[in-house]
Amino acid sequence: MATGMAGQLVIEREGEKATEIVLDKDVITIGRASDNDIVLADVRVSRHHARLTREGNHFRLTDLKSSNGTWINGRRIAEEDIAPGTSFAIGASTLTLSVDGEDTTLSGLKIATGATMSMDLVGDALPLRAQRLQLDRPVVTLGRDGSCDVVLDSPVVSRLHAQIRKVDAGFEVFDLKSTNGTFVNGEPVEIKRRLQPGDEIRIGSFKITFDGLGIAPADEAGSIRLDAFHLRKVIGNGISLINDISLSIAAREFVAIVGVSGAGKSTLLDALNGFRPASEGAVLANGVNLYRNFDAFRTQLGYVPQEDIIHRELSVWQALDYSARLRMPADTTAEERHHIITDVLDDLGLSAAKDRPIHRLSGGQRKRVSIGVELLTRPSLFFLDEATSGLDPGTEGQMMQLLARLADQGHTILLVTHATKNVTLCDQVVFLAKGGHLAYFGPPNEALSYFGVHDFDEIYTKLEQELSPGAWAERYLQSPVYHEY
Repeated sequence: MATGMAGQLVIEREGEKATEIVLDKDVITIGRASDNDIVLADVRVSRHHARLTREGNHFRLTDLKSSNGTWINGRRIAEEDIAPGTSFAIGASTLTLSVDGEDTTLSGLKIATGATMSMDLVGDALPLRAQRLQLDRPVVTLGRDGSCDVVLDSPVVSRLHAQIRKVDAGFEVFDLKSTNGTFVNGEPVEIKRRLQPGDEIRIGSFKITFDGLGIAPADEAGSIRLDAFHLRKVIGNGISLINDISLSIAAREFVAIVGVSGAGKSTLLDALNGFRPASEGAVLANGVNLYRNFDAFRTQLGYVPQEDIIHRELSVWQALDYSARLRMPADTTAEERHHIITDVLDDLGLSAAKDRPIHRLSGGQRKRVSIGVELLTRPSLFFLDEATSGLDPGTEGQMMQLLARLADQGHTILLVTHATKNVTLCDQVVFLAKGGHLAYFGPPNEALSYFGVHDFDEIYTKLEQELSPGAWAERYLQSPVYHEY
């Protein structure tokens, strides 16, 4: 450092040897990009993630609007003064600050807490590293407020959301009349519920595992994987709308669902999001049955229908503010709400149009507002039905680029579309044949060679003319693509 005592950062990552970095500058940048002072090769780390600044004999840690956050003691921070001995988590790494003359010994996997609870690392989660909190006090409060023992930074979490109380020889979880609920093993906590070792508490995007004496909270925001097994949707007359579909969608992937008319694209979308469950089969979200635990995951699902349902006489700002009031906890302040709305407008490129009435927007802008309504609560899973329908080619391309960017920012995107010009922006593409038969699931750039065509539009013709829908499905099941993806 240019002034004051020399500082060091000790960087730990599970399964790797700890590394000590000497802080020889007043400003140190941390991120995934090679131009940072400290480079963390981790996809969960943003390119320019955080900044550590020396101000005299003090240190200030600033999160640079990263996708997955910078965390201290299970609390996501924006900017904070930190003292020697403070540990903070970025991706899968734990970084501990020390200065000359201070005891920098790290006791195994322990990190400093600044509180009376002991916290031992027990594994990784995205983006919050799972940390064990010993329940060594009578009451532990969980919520959005900074005064809580466990701070859950999410717009769907109430300020004082829940408590874990020591009773008799065990523990009970109490829901504090939260807006979006507290769930144990997928079941809502009406007032209180006795906890058993192995129980999973869900609050918004946070999964909190109880082991009998402590809890391990982990934020699953931006890290939800979907696995579908043998999905079939049959209507009253015995007709199958989707037929024995199995696929896996990794967190943060952008997936397009395309196919001929009558192929069951929207039916598959709604089977995957749980709004209209399949008649047979299962959908797992991070290994948890989505249909059986739908209410627990509801705040993590965003859905944009084909038709815009926003009030056309409101301005863009009014529409988002109205939606935020409906979706966010009642204890959300106007300042908090407006901060989130401003961020959403910036992300969608709508800041200049915030005072414009909806009816005066272009089709692409209206669709962006519909997307913005869902982004207010930061859903991990984002489902869009024909979001590019009716847009001119240029606007359609811009919309696809926006969705690809949202996937990079931590959302898993599933889009039903007829347009294939920009499908190469997707990570995976689903091609459905008539009757909801899965003809292909894999990377777009491999689809052309798989179908033996030069243009994506040619695939529609092949699906309708060359083989029966069932034969296309069988061909896919026998292909190397099926076994790889």
